[in-house]
Amino acid sequence: MKLSIILKNAPVYLVAVLVCIVLISPIAWMFSCSFKTAKELYSSGISLVPRMPTVENYVVAFRDFAVAKWLFNSVIITLGITSTQLVTSILAGYGFARFSFRLKNLLFLVVIGTMIVPFAVTMIPNYILIASLSGINTYWGTIIPHSASGFGIFLLRQHMMSIPRDLFDAAKIDGANSWTVLWGIAVPVTKAAIVALSILLGLNAWNIYFWPMLILSKIEMQTIPIGLSNFADPEFGILWGVLMATASVASLFALTFYAIGQKHILGSFTISGLKG
Repeated sequence: MKLSIILKNAPVYLVAVLVCIVLISPIAWMFSCSFKTAKELYSSGISLVPRMPTVENYVVAFRDFAVAKWLFNSVIITLGITSTQLVTSILAGYGFARFSFRLKNLLFLVVIGTMIVPFAVTMIPNYILIASLSGINTYWGTIIPHSASGFGIFLLRQHMMSIPRDLFDAAKIDGANSWTVLWGIAVPVTKAAIVALSILLGLNAWNIYFWPMLILSKIEMQTIPIGLSNFADPEFGILWGVLMATASVASLFALTFYAIGQKHILGSFTISGLKG
């Protein structure tokens, strides 16, 4: 019986395996190249396993470039963006889910509309505002324009609407105010969704490119995605080995985030469609 089911679903399994190979191959090639010598990188032929593995590329990356500082900057900015977006998403999501006020539906549509507005549309106005506040080459100048997430508000609003109203009514009967209900009931019940959202927001903040590129002109203030562009040497060309080593280190952070929270992410997307 089990064999027949496997054979019946064989085409699905085959497609899944092929998709996995296509998605994993570039990552595997990146890690492989990070351990290859310059001679092997530019030699003919393709080999996923390095013939003479070396960590020299990693040594050069951290010794001759500000990779450690770029990683530190990325961590600070990622934590700043993620935490501010989480706070605004929790507060706004709770407000849209549990309060009635004028123009509520219209305002929620505006929030949803921000998800389809390209960042390029708001990038120049944001730059002028941050520059006027002396926020160029600062952490807060990078964080503030990304302090709210329309997607985060939408996701947590959907989850909070799925909470039985009886829980809120019972808390109010016991004398709890709205702030107590939020942090005592709504947040603990939607903990899985908040964890999933924090991982998604963290991955997005870690990979953000255009805004830091525009506002962080000093090399020592750059994030790791911007720092990768510094491996183009005018004399020797692109330092592929060092570039792949640095990209591998940066990717480990993102892969770790996703590996830890993938169950929460899938579960949150499933539940978020239950309430409209």
